[in-house]
Amino acid sequence: MVWTRLFLVPAMVLMAVWGWATPARAAQWTVMVYMIGDNNLEESMVGKYGQFQQMARVGSDSNINIVVQLDRAKGFVTDPVDDWTTCKRFRITQGMAPTPANALADLGEVNM
Repeated sequence: MVWTRLFLVPAMVLMAVWGWATPARAAQWTVMVYMIGDNNLEESMVGKYGQFQQMARVGSDSNINIVVQLDRAKGFVTDPVDDWTTCKRFRITQGMAPTPANALADLGEVNM
């Protein structure tokens, strides 16, 4: 346990300095959700009552980070979100919508 702390604390400091993480986002748990929406299942992921919106009802807090990597295809769902087609990564906060402006990163077109 001591070794873990000796390694993690300096690593977290370096990540904060380099912009990979911020101390305000440190949490005890991280839930990572992998969503492949390059198909007709996109509606259940980002539609009006989709899984993304269900996670956003709670959102991340000081104890848990909810991180989603979501890839989409053109033309399946345009309402209530923009019709973007690349893979984006989100840290879901309460009330967040799955829009390009809310993404932490745009990974471009990836093979998921």
